[in-house]
Order: sequence, then C-alpha cells, then structure tokens
Amino acid sequence: MKLGIKASLALALVGGACIANASVTALTMIPVADILGHREVTVGYLAFGNEAKIDKKIYHYGWVTVGIGDVAEFAYGDDFEKGQTTHLKVKLLEGDNYMVSAGAMNYEGKGHNTDLFAVGRYDWRNLRFHVGYWKSDEHRAFFGVDFPVFGDCTGSLEWIAGPGAYGWASLNVPIKQLPGFNLWLGAGLPSDAETQGYQYTFGFWYGFKL
Repeated sequence: MKLGIKASLALALVGGACIANASVTALTMIPVADILGHREVTVGYLAFGNEAKIDKKIYHYGWVTVGIGDVAEFAYGDDFEKGQTTHLKVKLLEGDNYMVSAGAMNYEGKGHNTDLFAVGRYDWRNLRFHVGYWKSDEHRAFFGVDFPVFGDCTGSLEWIAGPGAYGWASLNVPIKQLPGFNLWLGAGLPSDAETQGYQYTFGFWYGFKL
C-alpha cells in the first residue's frame, strides 16, 4: 500500500507551546520507519504557529532530504531564524509488511545535543500503524496511523506522550497536474488547551529522483 507520507516533515514540541523543526520522513510530529529510496529527494516548506492567546507569530521552515543506498536518509533544515539543523535515519529491519528504523534529529552542530528515536511500522489492510520512542528533553513514547482518504490523499493521526503530551491530525494532498508536488495541512490537539493552545501548520513538498 503506497501512501503519501510526507518525506522529511516532523514537528517537535518546545515547551509544550511552540513547534520546532525536524526533517526525517514523518507524519506530522512523529518520525516513521519509512526512508527515501536511493537518490530520492524531497524539498519542502511549511508555516506553523499557535493560537493567538499563546503566540501570534507565524514561524517558517524549509528542508531537503536525500535517500542514500536504500538504507538511510540524510536531511538538512533551516528555520530562517535561529539556524540550521541536520538529521539522519537508518533502516534496521524490513519485511513484507513491517519496517524498523532509528536515527537522530535536530543536531545543531554543537557537542552531542540531539534528539534520538527508534520507530517501527506495521501495515494492516488500509492502515499503517507506527509506534516508537523519542529522547529529546524527556523520554517519550509516540503512536500514529496513516490511511488513504478522498482517493489519492493521505490522512494521519498521531500522539506523542509524556510531559506536554500533544496530538496531530493532518491531510496530505498530491497535485495531479504537478507530479511529485503535494500540499499539506495539519492541526495540533493539546492535552491541556489552556496552557498549550491549539497549533496549526500548512505547507508543500516536492519529491523527485536524481
């Protein structure tokens, strides 16, 4: 089952209120086990923010991700404000209907400060299940599903547990007139709406092979 996974789109929580950047193949927040094929590339941009009572500012993020040898992907991201980050994911196991990967995200080039993760995927009929572990400022578990909707579109639901737990619902829309080009919309659902606020994101990404 081939679905429109947003290669290199992941959003991490900062202080439970604002979104930060990550760039490995993902749903919205959570990384997934999928990797790009050899010499496959995605380039994208997104805007994101919180409801006005939390933060009125709209943030921006751009990225490029490249598949290496059908076993890994490397990504570079820029938030157009604070600086750049690099990201890496490696495939560990793969079967007919499952995959397991691990990697590091949000490395800023200083010391050993980076987010670590491990994630597995299991395909079942028209659903793909994702579960994993994420070490950032806290130890967190995460869960998600993605599924086809409206023909060629892909919907996803996900939850990242731990302090400041947060969920996301998103929709990825391929543009048939522009092969490889996709639009994406996402809504963040907080565990505590009063202190965290609702979040949103929208953007686009383009995939091609070198």
